[in-house]
Amino acid sequence: MSWNKMLFHSLKSRTVLLYGLLFLVSYTIIFVIVYLHLRRAEQEETDWRLHRIFSAFEYRYFTGEELRNSLIVLPKFSRIPKEFFQHVAEEVAGFQPVLACRETRNRDRYIVFGFRRNEIWQVTYETEPQHFSKERILPEGHTAVLAKDFAQESFGEGARLVSLLMDKNNRILAASPSVEPDRERFRRFHYTHSSARLHYGDMENSRGRRIRLAWKSLPDGNMLVIGLNQHAADENLDRIVNAFWGVGAAVFALSILCAWILSCRMVRGIQRVGKAADRIAAGDYSCRVPLNNDGCEIDSLVVSFNAMTGNTETLMSELRTIADDIAHDLRTPLTRMIGRSEVTVSGNPTLEDALNTLGDNTEECRVMLVLINQMLEISKTESGAIVPERRELDLSALLEHSVELFRLPAEQKGQEIVLNLPERPVHFCGDSVKLQRLAGNLLDNAMKFTPPQGRITVALEQSAREIILRVSDTGCGIPAEEREKVFKRFYRADSSRHLPGNGLGLALVQAIAKAHGGSVGLESEPGRGSTFTVRFPV
Repeated sequence: MSWNKMLFHSLKSRTVLLYGLLFLVSYTIIFVIVYLHLRRAEQEETDWRLHRIFSAFEYRYFTGEELRNSLIVLPKFSRIPKEFFQHVAEEVAGFQPVLACRETRNRDRYIVFGFRRNEIWQVTYETEPQHFSKERILPEGHTAVLAKDFAQESFGEGARLVSLLMDKNNRILAASPSVEPDRERFRRFHYTHSSARLHYGDMENSRGRRIRLAWKSLPDGNMLVIGLNQHAADENLDRIVNAFWGVGAAVFALSILCAWILSCRMVRGIQRVGKAADRIAAGDYSCRVPLNNDGCEIDSLVVSFNAMTGNTETLMSELRTIADDIAHDLRTPLTRMIGRSEVTVSGNPTLEDALNTLGDNTEECRVMLVLINQMLEISKTESGAIVPERRELDLSALLEHSVELFRLPAEQKGQEIVLNLPERPVHFCGDSVKLQRLAGNLLDNAMKFTPPQGRITVALEQSAREIILRVSDTGCGIPAEEREKVFKRFYRADSSRHLPGNGLGLALVQAIAKAHGGSVGLESEPGRGSTFTVRFPV
């Protein structure tokens, strides 16, 4: 076997390759899911930090003061009571909120910053007791305060924090020191100018490192941009990816090795069956595959293979026996024919001698033709080549007709035939010609082995599930060791070798019975007779 065929066409290699492919696909899917989950978790964490820092700077820009610890920035305006928006609509028409806070000490007090046209307003609302106040804010001079905060405040993020304030023309008004190396990149970044919500995006600095940005337009037209350098997070994620693939490669190599070992063990039984099949193909029909606990499926295959091999060996043995029997049964009449012909030709035969020789040879040919036809009929019936022509018939009438045909020869031999039939007709769907042959062969077999003054009993019974035909005789009986052999072709017991026949009658009976879905059984007691039982399903 070539290496190419062994690697790419054997069952072992295909099993290993399929397992490896499934492993890679499964591992890749798991990796993608884990990677996306980690990336999303990291991004959500970063966006939450950006939102917190952005809100602090935004509050500083509006008020000129630091965000007090007693205030909590609300991420969504939906957490503000509906009554607030009703009061705002009445008091400050066209008010658009941009930043909302709630007191931690007094959870019923809300502070909301927003704009109306180009004006910035601070609206304070208390639910218990209900109180509403508004104040216009002038953020002039707050830019300088914000620039100072950009330079000093890092919110625990260190140098990775990027913060800047730009006007409508993307001109930088104030920025943290970390902006300077990439000042032009920040100016040219594509920002979405909207004060409705906070926007997020990614950009690369001059060193190729990713910066996560959050920005929003302020009511006065300026834009506040906050960013966090993600180099450390990206490196950490890359280390996780490399470790994941490193572990995956090691596990993949180990799993491929295990898959190869398991596949070798799995196909070991199949290989043993293949080697046995090669020996059988070479003519050794005695070869069997031993069971080796290779698994239920392989063991079942071995059992079935051994059973098939046993049947093949039996069939070949029977075929040799049949061939020998046919050769013997044909050799005898052929030898007689040749002898008669040679005697007639070598002498000075008269016309009468020649006619007698031709007549005898014709009779011998007729016997051989009957033998060959019986063999063909049995083979075709057993193989299903001849399908019985099933028609509804009365088995009682058919048996009665068959018995009448044999009654006169039986009386001439001093034998008695007793027929026991049901009172009602026994209807059956079958081939009348073949069933007539079946009954005739059973009667002929019984007459051969029944002595004078003996009795042959033919009985027919019907139940809800089957029809039973029994043919009994009071002959010599059949020994137990020969009962299974009498249905084989050309088999003749020692007690029947002096009687006429070729040993095909009972084989034909069994073939016809099986063709009709039935079976044939034998009960016999030496010295007292035999009973052949044919059962047909209803």
